[in-house]
Amino acid sequence: MARKRDKVWQAEVSYKTVDGKFKKWRKGGFRTKKDAELAESEFRLNSMAFLQADYSLSDWFEKWANLYKKDSVTEVTWKKFETVVKNIEKYMPGETLKTITPAKYQELLNNFAECHSKSSVKHLNMQVRSSVQSAITNRIIQFDFTRNAVINGSEKKDVVFLDYSDFKKLRNYTIKSDNEIDLIIYTTLMTGMRIAETLGITAKDIHNDFINVNKTYDYKITGGFAPTKNKSSIRKIYIDSETSNILNNLKKESKKNDNKPIFDIFSINTINKRLKYLSEELSLKKHNLHNHSLRHTHASVLLYKGVSVQSISQRLGHSTVTTTQEIYTHLIKEMKIQEDKKISNALTAK
Repeated sequence: MARKRDKVWQAEVSYKTVDGKFKKWRKGGFRTKKDAELAESEFRLNSMAFLQADYSLSDWFEKWANLYKKDSVTEVTWKKFETVVKNIEKYMPGETLKTITPAKYQELLNNFAECHSKSSVKHLNMQVRSSVQSAITNRIIQFDFTRNAVINGSEKKDVVFLDYSDFKKLRNYTIKSDNEIDLIIYTTLMTGMRIAETLGITAKDIHNDFINVNKTYDYKITGGFAPTKNKSSIRKIYIDSETSNILNNLKKESKKNDNKPIFDIFSINTINKRLKYLSEELSLKKHNLHNHSLRHTHASVLLYKGVSVQSISQRLGHSTVTTTQEIYTHLIKEMKIQEDKKISNALTAK
């Protein structure tokens, strides 16, 4: 009920919260009674929407993802959102935005963590939290039950990469090979590109001393070009003279036009099988190599040679330096130990 206070009007509404408690909302400073009553009407309208609307966690996440994400992410990324919906339905069934508590959410997150890696738990929590914060903004709920959630789960599998001597073996073999899969392996090894970025190279992307990375090849779903993983993935990768010669010769020899990949498209399984064969043929120390091992090896060689994490992060197209540090934390620690020894030797040298 609008009340006059001195020379101005105050709006006042009594209401009942979700937990059954009665409260009053007040706002003053209105010049007229009509203005105060209009403010009361707006509050009632918003509070009714807040008090009445409720969603299951999966329904709200799906609604939020369709509204805010579907039109702005790649098809591959959208599949990940669909996986989150399935995980919420499986591990958090029956829970609603208004009834779930922080303790209950932590319990459900822990259940998910029992059979998933820490990175998977972190990803699920991050996506759920984004949708929850949107629900708060939309006045469906009042507090963030995901806040301060503890991330558990098994540790991430070790990053598989070649040491420097095996890197040179693989590089020296593939650089001379006429096998096109070997050239794909060589290019990925020497640039640190994601395999989808390598497969997406066209003739117009290749220059004398750099490659323009501006797209990928979607080998999983559409079988055509697709956007890069993120905005940071759009970048120039500078290449050495030998790699430049190989790619520019391939560019000249290719009869394909500028709008088609310069490499024939092979399945990831075929590329991984070739890597397995090469690891045995060249007596490499690790036989569990996969296409992403080439990217990891590229980063490890740069770290080994003293290139800064910032530069490596930009070259790999990571969205933040933190991503690079998290992936290569063991290598970075190892490099730090070596640097500390150098410092110690330098200071104690006679």
